[in-house]
Amino acid sequence: KLINRIQQPTDVASLVFFRVGFGLIMFWEISRYFYYGWVEDIYSKPQFHFQYLWFQWIEPLPANGMHILFGALGILALMISLGFYYRTASILFFLGYSYVFLIDQALYNNHFYLICLLSFVLALAPLHNAFSLDVLRGKVLHTEKLPALWLWLIRFHIGIVYFFGGIAKFDPDWLGGLATKELMLIANRGTFLEAITGYAWVPYFYAWSGMLFDLFVPFLMLWKPARKWAFLVAVFFHMNNYFVFPIGIFPVLSLVLTLMFF
Repeated sequence: KLINRIQQPTDVASLVFFRVGFGLIMFWEISRYFYYGWVEDIYSKPQFHFQYLWFQWIEPLPANGMHILFGALGILALMISLGFYYRTASILFFLGYSYVFLIDQALYNNHFYLICLLSFVLALAPLHNAFSLDVLRGKVLHTEKLPALWLWLIRFHIGIVYFFGGIAKFDPDWLGGLATKELMLIANRGTFLEAITGYAWVPYFYAWSGMLFDLFVPFLMLWKPARKWAFLVAVFFHMNNYFVFPIGIFPVLSLVLTLMFF
């Protein structure tokens, strides 16, 4: 019964939206590395990196190699978005981004790991079979349906991120408001929100609402009567995080992935 369910043909529109959104967000992410000089400061200049166990053989490319690699990743991200030589682009993006991810474990971030996993799914999934330049070139046939498996794989990944984000907040410093108080003081210093952080209840509200949101939003998004309202809360939650906390593209990527529940 489960196999029949995941093989059921499903409208391709959501998957095309994911392909385009993921590719554009990744292009934005790679562009930030050049704009802020991170390629030079993080990968080219440092002489020492905290290497992952079993991956001590991975080193940054010499000379301008890292700049060339990041430039190539930006081009590959656009190719994924357009569905242009999609299969080659998605495989190379997965390998290239995973290589960058494995250079230094001190730079670990959960959404970097998520990007590695999602790019692996992209490399396997035939997301160029609709509304792509590959269809326009006649390399693949246009289709309106794809197996539900690919949509559920994407939903599974964002569901895991949300749920275990909630589990990770079962921590005395978080539940006691200490962690959120410190984060908010740093993030809002010098802004109009700084005065709000002085209220005793605000850190507790952030802590508990964030934990409850993470734990329940994937299940509420699966329940049709609550789906619209859960997504509205997700928009507020992620936009707030985007402007208050320096966590890069993660809020926007999360919203694109949460839309996959519709």
